[in-house]
Amino acid sequence: MLTIFQKMLAIFIKWVYSNHKKDCSEMLTIFPERELEMQKITQKFIENTSIDTNEDVIRVFEFIASPDSVQKMITSTENGKPALAGIVHELEERYADCEGFPLNHEGPGKNAKNRRNVGWMIRFVMREYGYTPIDNSERTRIGADAGSEYFGNAAVYHFTNSIPNYEIASQAFVLCREMTVKDLYIKKDVLEYDRIRDGIAYINKRRKEMYLGDEFVSTFLNRTGFTGMISIADVELIFRGLKVPCRELYDALNNMIALFDKFSVGKTMGYHEIYGSSTDKALRAFYSLDIKPEKVQQVFVFFDKWDAILRGFFNLEEDETEGKLVSLDAPRMIIITDDNQYWFHGLTTGYAGQGCGGTEEVLLKLGVIEKDKYPVKLEIQTYRVLHYYRENGKWTFSGEDSKRDLHRQDIDGHVNLCRRDGKLVLLQALRLKKDTMYKPIEPELDWLCKSEYFMEKPTKIKIMSNDEAVKGGYTRNWITGDEVYQIVISDDYNREIWLTYPFEELGEDRRVNFLAFMNKLGVRLDKGKKTFLDKILSQKQSVYGTYEIGR
Repeated sequence: MLTIFQKMLAIFIKWVYSNHKKDCSEMLTIFPERELEMQKITQKFIENTSIDTNEDVIRVFEFIASPDSVQKMITSTENGKPALAGIVHELEERYADCEGFPLNHEGPGKNAKNRRNVGWMIRFVMREYGYTPIDNSERTRIGADAGSEYFGNAAVYHFTNSIPNYEIASQAFVLCREMTVKDLYIKKDVLEYDRIRDGIAYINKRRKEMYLGDEFVSTFLNRTGFTGMISIADVELIFRGLKVPCRELYDALNNMIALFDKFSVGKTMGYHEIYGSSTDKALRAFYSLDIKPEKVQQVFVFFDKWDAILRGFFNLEEDETEGKLVSLDAPRMIIITDDNQYWFHGLTTGYAGQGCGGTEEVLLKLGVIEKDKYPVKLEIQTYRVLHYYRENGKWTFSGEDSKRDLHRQDIDGHVNLCRRDGKLVLLQALRLKKDTMYKPIEPELDWLCKSEYFMEKPTKIKIMSNDEAVKGGYTRNWITGDEVYQIVISDDYNREIWLTYPFEELGEDRRVNFLAFMNKLGVRLDKGKKTFLDKILSQKQSVYGTYEIGR
């Protein structure tokens, strides 16, 4: 939200633009303490253009230079049409009647100069992406299907630079080869500082709802244009409000949320029928459902049900009531159409067997993949997690390893995924062992840390006595007997890890691995030094309580 001062400043800047015809680069020197935050490509354009710039000119240029517009212009170019044809309808809807740069026919000379300048803007942007106009193509009709009211002709482009300054890295993301680490963040004196910082707070809230942790965000950004520039620590500082990103980085984070919101199709409540306990039954069900290929938007395939659950695809096996642990069931293939989801058990990925062959058959039938030379398509054999999705009318896939596989080790204990009170809970229990002297053996540190992968950034740990844990419902009845979970670790993403630990069986002097575990989490257990009298009387400090992690 802009302050009154900022609004007045913006009005004044606009007045200076319109009355003194200064370009933006000059304007930025007038108020160095209140710079306008612009994309790097916009700054470069302003520095190199003779066009009189004002706020509306900047808005029009940044619309043209936006990833979505660039993608549309490139698509239009690939179809042999003028680049302008891909964006002209939206351009006119937004800016035909703007005050500082009108594109309609109602100004001096019918505003032909402004429309010509739009052509120069497009030429500049397309050049940054490696495209130049085809000779003598400037008079090419943009076509009635473009929906233009004020533009008739425009240039057709072709790709001429294999290493451009910018390229489309992924849907709605661009790669700027001119971007450096020093460009990534803005200072408090920038005009849009407060707006971007407030926007980051919203992005942070949404990414938590989607379970997009700091590591994931860092990896995603580095793969979509900011290669090697953004660490996990940088992401943490951004979401804590200690670093405020520049326009490009802020837009990338916004686009990330929009992209994953589109793909956020997992569910937390309700029920989906899961077809086919075997591959043959799943295929029969698939053909009987008669799913229309043109309606399919996404397909997920998993080797391990855990990976489906971690993405939010699961059924509750019983009604969820307060404090009750509920078991989960999950599919191995999910087909998502415009208006429905279809779940299957017997279709999988990650090897060359029957289940993967069934997956290939379904994907070929839907037109998602094309047959290759292998008995089962190589990507289906290779990856334990597959995600196919339509991107600009074409099918794209991403493949990953299984989270369960990556962290599966020989472990003496019982591990399961459940849900309680809307939180995904990983239960890890260990049967108490005793040595040759019948003294209890403490769980190993490796065992205590076994499931830390489940939560990227734990925030709290609750240590309870046996009675407290039972009273709080931190128990599970298995065939082998009741399990009581006296350690509960939680994060800000509605996840919990429950661990068994025999506090009552082990004295303070025998909790070596537990203390190492707490130190690893960054938790100090000393609630204050013992007094001299406490030491004389051998008073013990209680370990039970709730602790902030890493603080």
